[in-house]
Amino acid sequence: MRETIRAAEINEMPSLLEMAQAGLAGVHPDLPFDESIAGEMIADAITNDSMIVAVAEDNEGLCGLLIAQAEYSWFGPGSVASDWITYVHPRAKGWLWYRLLDAYTRWARSIGVTMINTINLSGKPDDRSVHATSRLGYERAGSMVRQVGTPFERNL
Repeated sequence: MRETIRAAEINEMPSLLEMAQAGLAGVHPDLPFDESIAGEMIADAITNDSMIVAVAEDNEGLCGLLIAQAEYSWFGPGSVASDWITYVHPRAKGWLWYRLLDAYTRWARSIGVTMINTINLSGKPDDRSVHATSRLGYERAGSMVRQVGTPFERNL
């Protein structure tokens, strides 16, 4: 069965949180994950018209997650969409990440976004990802670098 991509539902929160945690650990291992904060943010995103929370489902259940947001430009008229997370369960077949990215791209275009951003944090070779996403109209726009900062401590 080919995976179906659709909007996430609030009642799927346990699976959404599981995929979000796995995705975060894969691309930002130094960021803490808090289930209650993540649950509240994802629940808000599901009901927010400026966000998309899409899932992929196969015959075993949910196997993919994409969360993205569109916002107005800080610098003038226009809007920018950025994906927060794209996660694909290891059991998923084929190019599910690409299909999730396609759903995000179509969503952003449908709401009139001026600039659509995505980033490859998968650990897969960047040239291959850029080549694949170019089929959706994306172009290389630089590179991302990062540095681990101070561990988060809640100031109460």
